[in-house]
Amino acid sequence: MRRMQENPSRPDRRQSQAKAAAGIVWRFWPHCVLMFFSWNVFALEPGSSSPDKPATGALMSYAAKSGAYRVGIPEGWEATWSPAPNGTDASELQLAAPDQAWPNHVVISILHYASVHRTLQRYLFDIENPTIGGREDVRSPVSEARVAGLEAKSLDVATYRYPLLGTDGEKVAALRRHVVVPAGTGFFVFRFDAPKQLAAAYRVTFERVVASFVPQVPAATSAPDPIPDDEYEVLTAFFKSPPPKGSDVPEYFDATVAGRYLVGRTLAPRQARTATWPSTALGELGAELIEDYWEKNRKEWLLTDRILVPHLRVVSSEEVNAQLSAGLKGSGGSDRRLHGGGIVYVSRIGFNRAKDAALFGVAVNYPRAMGARYLVLMQKQDGAWRLVRAAMESLIIQ
Repeated sequence: MRRMQENPSRPDRRQSQAKAAAGIVWRFWPHCVLMFFSWNVFALEPGSSSPDKPATGALMSYAAKSGAYRVGIPEGWEATWSPAPNGTDASELQLAAPDQAWPNHVVISILHYASVHRTLQRYLFDIENPTIGGREDVRSPVSEARVAGLEAKSLDVATYRYPLLGTDGEKVAALRRHVVVPAGTGFFVFRFDAPKQLAAAYRVTFERVVASFVPQVPAATSAPDPIPDDEYEVLTAFFKSPPPKGSDVPEYFDATVAGRYLVGRTLAPRQARTATWPSTALGELGAELIEDYWEKNRKEWLLTDRILVPHLRVVSSEEVNAQLSAGLKGSGGSDRRLHGGGIVYVSRIGFNRAKDAALFGVAVNYPRAMGARYLVLMQKQDGAWRLVRAAMESLIIQ
């Protein structure tokens, strides 16, 4: 009888090649030129039959090394555990089906994004809005699901597998299924990746694995994100704005709009409120707009990645400090975003009573170069938020 093998130090050559190929394809498939194929791949049912249908053996109980969940693993499948790199991003349990070599390998992955800054909304946004390649994939609408008694989301993507660079072979139609499950902090993802001709048969196994899932982290008892949707709507519009131009635009302000590396704590005022605040450069501001801004920014708040703009990343203060330290020490490993653009901070959003004017602070820091801080005024026009004016509050040249 086949037994589960967990991360063997020297796996057999065929399994090693299949796992390596799966990892490479998952990372580089967006660079391929893809074509549409029929929607009927999404109509697969758990009871579908196939000449390649795998044996329905018992599931072996597995406890994630992080302690975050328990799950059943099909007998004979190779299991590989990868912890979250540097405590950030996601841990992953990858399950590889036996006797299925490239390009017909079948992989089930279970990911746990444990960061308080990561959200399932952002994960689904990135799947639905690829930034490189994948624009010809066929994506099903996001649908509702229930996993372990929790309200989950699922999304299917029909795509192709292409031969590895430098090798010959034909492209292979494939299906990827994502099932996203909320957690008390962060979320879980079940990811199914199979060639189209095997997808129906192995989907039965995938659904059995999903059904066996038992989270070991506390369920969320309240909204994990204290900032409401309307503030994220303003921030999303801000970072989607084209770089402002004109003589009245403060120096270096365009770096804030273009910033894609945000600190996951909001910006609080550095100094007490004065009679001359804010700058007259913003024009006449109503008292209720100013009061709401000050009331919300008495302290720092947690910020998540629900600012749905491509490439944008929200990270913890600890991660930013670690990246800065690595860069300053010349030890490598610092995030390229620290060098390709500045580190951006944003405050909570103050609104007027009509909710058609928004006031907030934004700052940008280029390590060992400069730092600047601004106040921003946006207005809602024809149902969309528009950047109106900005005023510099401080500038430090390092």
